[in-house]
Amino acid sequence: MGGLAFRIEAHNSVPRLAWEAGVVALAANEVLGNVEVQDQNERREAKAWLQDLLADGPVAVKKIQTEARAAGLSWMTVRRAKEALTVIASKNGFQGAWQWQFEDAHSKDAHPIHTQVSTFEQATENTKLNGNGAAKDAHSAKVNILTTFVERRN
Repeated sequence: MGGLAFRIEAHNSVPRLAWEAGVVALAANEVLGNVEVQDQNERREAKAWLQDLLADGPVAVKKIQTEARAAGLSWMTVRRAKEALTVIASKNGFQGAWQWQFEDAHSKDAHPIHTQVSTFEQATENTKLNGNGAAKDAHSAKVNILTTFVERRN
C-alpha cells in the first residue's frame, strides 16, 4: 500500500502541495494514529451519555445539543449514537419543540420523522367517521378503474 509523498508549503502566503520524490510506505492509520479506533471510542461514550440523558423520558433537542456541547461531544457523534440506539425524534404537540426519546417509550399515536409513507399505501387512519363505521375510507373501497371506465364508454 502506500502513496505519493508530498509536503505542504506556502507560496505568497497561499498553501500548496509540493510533490516529493519517491513513495510513502506507511498506511494512513499508522500516520494518523488509528482514527477509526478513536471514532469508535467517541461513539461508545456518546451512546452511554445519551442513554443516561434519555433514561427518564423525552428530552428537548435544544437541551440535548447544549448538554452535548458541555460534555465535549460533537453533534454528529451524538446523532450517530441516536441512530445506533434507535432513539426517535418527535414533536411535543403541534407547536411544541422537537424531542428525542427511546423508541419503546414512544407513544402509539405520535408520528416519528423516520416513517416513510407511500402515496399508494393503504390508509390506516380515518377509516371510520365518528366511530360508527358508516363511512368507509376511500382507500379501502375495491374499485376496478379500468372496468368502470369501459362501462361508462358503453
